Amino acid sequence: MKLNIVCNRCNREYPITELSNLDYTRIINVKTGESLKEEIKTGIYRIMDIMELPCGSRDSHWVFITEENNKKEDLAKMLTIKERKIITDKIFAAGTYPDSIRYSTKENLFTAKWGYFYRHGRTAEGYAEKIKTALKGVHIASARDIWNPWPKDSYFEVKFRIKEDC
Repeated sequence: MKLNIVCNRCNREYPITELSNLDYTRIINVKTGESLKEEIKTGIYRIMDIMELPCGSRDSHWVFITEENNKKEDLAKMLTIKERKIITDKIFAAGTYPDSIRYSTKENLFTAKWGYFYRHGRTAEGYAEKIKTALKGVHIASARDIWNPWPKDSYFEVKFRIKEDC
């Protein structure tokens, strides 16, 4: 099996053998939350320590453990920071202006939220349609109206996933 570290910024891969002073118990599986100890399994892991890679990036990084000559399907599912920024810019350019947009790397899911005091005819489904028109290859996972007794805490929430190039 190969053990590679992938830079979050430039997406270059570095064999883990080239890096010294790496504590394997600080490498955490993204899906299960277990640390990488003696048994090495294929999957996506996250290094919980800040480290510097040869490209100059100082951050906690992704680790992909794959078999020799195996394509990384899990890597293809995750979006780079640059791709996320492009998607966010397209949403703002469409005139939806969410209060917040978050991206979950575990679920490969975007969450956009719009707070409100009064609905004024707006709905979560309406925002979902605007996102569909702004991004062509998108799958809407959910569109919800989260109402709270204190109006300041009410918001519309749309969760979506990118299916193909948009």
